[in-house]
Amino acid sequence: MIEMNMSLDVPDLTGNLPPENGIFVGRAVELMLLEQSSPIGSTVIHGVLGAGKSALALRHAHEHRSDYTLAWWMRASTAEQVEGGLAELAAYLNPWTSELGSRRAANVALAWLQANPGCLLVLDAVDRPQHVAALVAQLHDCGRLIITTRRDVYGWRKWAGTQVIKLDGLEPEDAVALLSGGESPTGSVRTAAAEVAAELGHIPWALHQVLAHRASTGLPLSDYLTQLRSSPVPLLQYRTADGTSLAHVWDSTLATIVEHSPEAITVLMALVRDPRALVPRSALNELGLSLPDVLDGVRMLRSHSLLLVLTEQVIQLHPLVRTILRARHSLSPRTESCERADTTARSEDTQ
Repeated sequence: MIEMNMSLDVPDLTGNLPPENGIFVGRAVELMLLEQSSPIGSTVIHGVLGAGKSALALRHAHEHRSDYTLAWWMRASTAEQVEGGLAELAAYLNPWTSELGSRRAANVALAWLQANPGCLLVLDAVDRPQHVAALVAQLHDCGRLIITTRRDVYGWRKWAGTQVIKLDGLEPEDAVALLSGGESPTGSVRTAAAEVAAELGHIPWALHQVLAHRASTGLPLSDYLTQLRSSPVPLLQYRTADGTSLAHVWDSTLATIVEHSPEAITVLMALVRDPRALVPRSALNELGLSLPDVLDGVRMLRSHSLLLVLTEQVIQLHPLVRTILRARHSLSPRTESCERADTTARSEDTQ
């Protein structure tokens, strides 16, 4: 049997933190909250796609690396990825654990983390609380856990002692600074930067996409703004070097919503087509859906952080989602077909 030395000389460990990527601006309040809750405890950072959840966790991890005996970063979208990430940690601590198999190696890593408090574990892109709930419970008092997720669900809040940080767009001044390469522009450049940022909901990832487009084309911000408002599709479909575009990254989210709640697409498209930023909830009564279906649709949109405002009176779709879907005039081939099928089914039900 392979034995693991739990008294490994942890101060010599460096971990596997990825390098920071791109310009980081703002988030002073959120960084302060993360710092205040260190070095023991759990934090969930949730928010809309592209809000910079991973970037925030990574900035904290790099700034406070010396506060932790080990900093380990792992993708955790699925239960299999969680197990695999722990197995990789075990192999990092002791290469011989690769002979144990993934599950046993993951248990070795877990035992080591429990025996060596003061480590930082970042669980990136978690999709469901149940994928990491057991891990959080076992390590909650042993070190620092930071979870990033798009999902806004009650499950995060019911974990005792877990800090929850909601991340949305940047402050307008910070968004302008990001679009200007970290500088402070003046005059018409500042005005154009502010308006482009507002059109894209001040979302960092979207603003980085603008920077990439301008770096490759030299298009002035004022012209980018004009095209974004008059003919946005080419801009939204522009793919950066990593193959991403403002439009296509939403396809997986929308496909998930279609799969689990076709009613959510009906609600979503109603919010996209409504000219009002704050849509009265009473407007959803005109969709031809039952109240349970409307509530299920709203819940699904909220759980994927697509709603900026949700009260008893009004609903507001996130500005970036609104901009992208209005420009495309449709969601995706799969979504369109589901929407048509849903409309047809409801029509047939009334005949």
